[in-house]
This record gives sequence, structure tokens and C-alpha cells, in this order.
Amino acid sequence: MGENARHRILAACYKLMLPVARALLTNGISYLEFDEMCRQAFVQTASREFGVRRRETNTSRIAAMTGLPRKQVHEIKKNLQSGDLESSDRLSPLADLLQRWATSVDYQDHNGQPVMLKTQDDGTNSFARLVRTCMGDVPPGAVKAELLRLGAISVSADDLLNLKRRSLIPEDVGTRLESAIVYSLRGLANTIAHNCDPNIGESDRLFERFVESPSMSDSDASRFKTLLRSRLTEITEELDSLLAADARTDEADRNRRVGIGLYYTE
Repeated sequence: MGENARHRILAACYKLMLPVARALLTNGISYLEFDEMCRQAFVQTASREFGVRRRETNTSRIAAMTGLPRKQVHEIKKNLQSGDLESSDRLSPLADLLQRWATSVDYQDHNGQPVMLKTQDDGTNSFARLVRTCMGDVPPGAVKAELLRLGAISVSADDLLNLKRRSLIPEDVGTRLESAIVYSLRGLANTIAHNCDPNIGESDRLFERFVESPSMSDSDASRFKTLLRSRLTEITEELDSLLAADARTDEADRNRRVGIGLYYTE
């Protein structure tokens, strides 16, 4: 791949990552958690997709492909094989702070409930001390602002901080984001990865199209959005019925799932 093509692809990935970063940050997912997951994804893909004669790729080649140290590749491969992924049990600093506040006896009343905390460090179990324990030298004011944005805490009339929930992401929001990633982003990404494989012939490429309007007024865009929601709902229901009706083979021979994704963007 030429340097110019590499630059264009990385620039396109940057544009892709902007809405991904927005969705993750909105829901309290830190860069450290995302970075850890990315390393695992690169190692797993390099291991399973690029081996010789259908064997798993060895550690040295994975290190060469990904740029990760061999020791780190070995550790990630071991975790992948055991199913013990690091991201499954490591909390982000903000999530660790909420859990510590909710569960540590240092921050509970005599009934085992989280106490309200003073923002400033006054020698007691203050919010500033909690931040220092979980996040080092990050200013307590910045952490307070972020937790308020996420709706995880509230401020009383006498300026005490109250813990509203123990997790960064409300369950309903987390479920929606998970579903969007699994059923929309992942499906589109798989199609793009397949179609961009230089070893795939033109006849084997998957259907992938995108249409966009010319410039329009706010009122026209609002009217079109309403119209399109109704039309796309009809189309998805029609496609859902078509997919269900077209399963003609015996159930024992069914080993593949296909899907179609439709979405509106502006």
C-alpha cells in the first residue's frame, strides 16, 4: 500500500472514530478501556485471519503485523484462549470511583448506604479524597463536572454530593448502544472489510450503497425525516418477512445468517 493511500485510510478512520468517540464518551466509556479492547481485537484478527494454511498466526508474526510487543501479544492471546479478557473485569477510573463510593465501608453510613460527600478535602472521607484514591492528580472539580454530565451524581442545596447510581451507563441506554454496535455498526464494518479485501472478486462483493441529499432547508429536512421514518419502517418489515419466508432448506442445513441495515443520518 502506498503512503498516500495509507494516509487517506487513516484520515477516513479518524472521521469514523469521531462519532464512535462521541457515543463512548457520552456513555462513560474511557479511552483506556477502548484502547485495551482495540489491542485485543487486533491480536484476535491477526491470529485467526492471517495464519498460513488455516493455522493460527504465531506470536512473532502478530507482533510484526500489529506493532505490539511480543510479550503483550502472548498475554492477550492467552486471555483470548481462556476467555478471560482484561476488559471484562477492569473498571475505568470513573467506574471504579462510583463502585468504591457505593461499596467501601469508608464511604457508607451505619445502614450500609453511600454517604453524601463534601467536595473539598477537609481531612474526612471527602469527594476530593475519593478522587485522589481512584484517579490520582485529576482535579476533583473536573471529575464532579463529568459525573454530573453523566447523571451519576447530584448536588444538594448545601453543596453535598449525592450518589444517584452505581454505574456510569443507565441500563436502558447501555442496551440501546450495545444493540446499535452489534446489529448496525458491526454489520456495516464486516461488509466494508469484506468488500475491501483485495482477494475478493467483484462478483463476490456484498451490496453496499449510500445516498445523500443535496442541500435543503431545515423545514424540508424535518419533513423528509418524518416521511423517511415511515418508509424505512415499511421496508424493514417487508425485508423481515422476506428473510423469514425464504428459509427453504431443512433446519439442519442452516449454518449462515444474513442481514440488511438501513439508517438515517444528517
